Amino acid sequence: MKNPLGAENEEPPLVERRRPVPSQQNCHSANTIEEFVGSTRQLNPSPPIPSVVQVSGPANGAGAKIYGLEVAYNRSLDFLPKPFDGLGIQTNFTYLVNKGVPNSNLTTFFPIAGGVSVPALNPASLEGLSKYSFNVVAYYERANVPISARLAYNWRDKYLVTASDCCVGLPVWQAPTGYLDGSIRYKINEQFELSLEGSNLLNTQTKTLQQMTDETSPEGRAILMPNSWFRQDRRFTLGVRWKM
Repeated sequence: MKNPLGAENEEPPLVERRRPVPSQQNCHSANTIEEFVGSTRQLNPSPPIPSVVQVSGPANGAGAKIYGLEVAYNRSLDFLPKPFDGLGIQTNFTYLVNKGVPNSNLTTFFPIAGGVSVPALNPASLEGLSKYSFNVVAYYERANVPISARLAYNWRDKYLVTASDCCVGLPVWQAPTGYLDGSIRYKINEQFELSLEGSNLLNTQTKTLQQMTDETSPEGRAILMPNSWFRQDRRFTLGVRWKM
């Protein structure tokens, strides 16, 4: 391709493949992903005018393996004296590991601010998977008692949001985060029920981190730096349920 001054100039292809975010499931054994579909971005000449355009589209990714373990414990505390015999707990813990997930862009280059190019980093993880996560639920519910309540805390370890963000082509992670939600219900009669639900009761702030290095960098490890902060406000919802 010739630039406007007539000099020969070749642009190195830039390819970005993003892996879809798999849903986090209960894993009791190893799963093998033969291949998956991601997105690709490539710089191509656009005849007849010498120029470079960006083309995005789906592309198959290499296979990967997911190993998982889940431990759950549920208990109704009906052995307690009344009225505490309606209490109960539900808990679970999940451990996930994925292997064989190289970044397909490892040998390509990404243009960033100022036209500088940097080698693509390898996050070594599928998107949306946390290595550790757990849930703890406490509830109160009794037969023939109009009031019931539920309080749930959900926590997950950091996870990969995208292998390459839109602006500088670097991986973005979400920092470990926990949320507390709750609800209380009051049954007026067989037809009407009042409810009050609250989400993010701890007013938790969500943080994202940008990966700056990987194992092939001089540092020999992945370094994560603060990228953004946002908060889903504490919310309360009052509802009325009517059954015919």
